Amino acid sequence: MLHMLGWYDNLSAMRAIFIDLDRTLLDDEKNISKRNLEALNKAKEAGFLVAPCTGRAPNRANKYFSIIDSRYVIYANGGGIFDRQENKLIYESPMVESDVVKICKVVNDNYSECANALLVSGQTRHLINNNRFDYKGMMNSSVDKIIETSIEEFLENNTVVNVEIACSNLEKIKDLKAKLGEQAMKSFSIEFKEQSRILSDPNSKPDKVLFLKIADKKTSKGSAINWLCEKLGIKKEERIGIGDDINDLPMFDSCGYNVAMGNGLEVVKKKAHYVTLDNNNDGVAEFLTKIKELTK
Repeated sequence: MLHMLGWYDNLSAMRAIFIDLDRTLLDDEKNISKRNLEALNKAKEAGFLVAPCTGRAPNRANKYFSIIDSRYVIYANGGGIFDRQENKLIYESPMVESDVVKICKVVNDNYSECANALLVSGQTRHLINNNRFDYKGMMNSSVDKIIETSIEEFLENNTVVNVEIACSNLEKIKDLKAKLGEQAMKSFSIEFKEQSRILSDPNSKPDKVLFLKIADKKTSKGSAINWLCEKLGIKKEERIGIGDDINDLPMFDSCGYNVAMGNGLEVVKKKAHYVTLDNNNDGVAEFLTKIKELTK
């Protein structure tokens, strides 16, 4: 069901659209529909800045960045911003090195039979070598690099913006989250930024591999959007945010008008000005047709 809350009289006064990928722009088959893509292209032609704002690492999202063909892309839940036109990283929100080491130690010492830690650094997600849990095999992943050295050696030459934990066991990942949560309260400077939907919504269908995504407390989609928009001179009231999950709430806080997907979590819908159709029914395009400039 669609509904409106505090509808703006003139959405064409907006200048930027920040949009999540998974379960928002992408359907359940991980595709961008023709109608959604056409709507985004119309938005760009009308002068809107369109920027993907995803929890994915760049090497897991580059094919979508190429299809959308936006200049700026925000990745790893605000861990970094890449300027595709200049082909350079322009913003990064790194984790504290000691936090990365502690997280990896908890995973390796207690959950190595069912979990792997992956470190997002630069444009790539790096897989910590684990001979007990074959994440690469389970996910048929060929784009992640394997870290052959120790974590400490890797960190000497690399900045990490996100630690992703992949796990094959639902009860184990719940336990792992609780254990990390307890330690974070004591000494870590980290927050859980994103997680498999079943950890937020028990009624959802579990994935083959479950995940937690962890970053520094200061890192979020919202902080990255604020940094970029300050650089570009785009005010909060000129920004639209479109998303479905908990990691999109900071994006909503940084935007003047927010759109939740019909398949989104209830907490996200309650923060939205508008709830559109779900991700399998072109919800993004359905909303964008409300902007007068895009229907001319």
